[in-house]
Amino acid sequence: RMGETRSGGDDVSRQNSGLSVRAHKAVAIFSGLVTTNLEGRAEVTLDIPDFNGELRLMAVAFTDDKFGSGETALLVQPPLVAELSRPRFMAPGDMAKLTLELHNLSAPEGEYTATVRTKGPLKTIGVPVHTAKLPKNGQDIREVRIGATGTGVGVVDLVVTGPQDFRLER
Repeated sequence: RMGETRSGGDDVSRQNSGLSVRAHKAVAIFSGLVTTNLEGRAEVTLDIPDFNGELRLMAVAFTDDKFGSGETALLVQPPLVAELSRPRFMAPGDMAKLTLELHNLSAPEGEYTATVRTKGPLKTIGVPVHTAKLPKNGQDIREVRIGATGTGVGVVDLVVTGPQDFRLER
């Protein structure tokens, strides 16, 4: 009907059609069958990709005559959270203000340098390098501006360096 508000659904493929890079990636890791020791314990090493948030860890156990399952929340956080908001699209001539956020959760205290790099039909406007002194649990929020210079797929990269050879690339 005309004027009807439509919402819901999660047809992400249609939302991202034509784009080579997805905004969000799902994390799903399967270890396969794991043999336990005589006490019923097992250890599994998980190779978790670049992720910041909470994952659900699930396990299923069985014997010839018993079956069980369990789950728990698994907090995943890097020592330094570096987030850079990015627009999904821009038209030639557009300018966007991105928010650069650094949050030191458990990385060494000290001075961190964040460098924003663009590729393709994008350019940084103003200073692309930002420095912040971050104590433990310290946070720094800055504004970074970029502009669209033409058509095509552009890329915005973030490189953060800090004390004790700390390096993070996004």
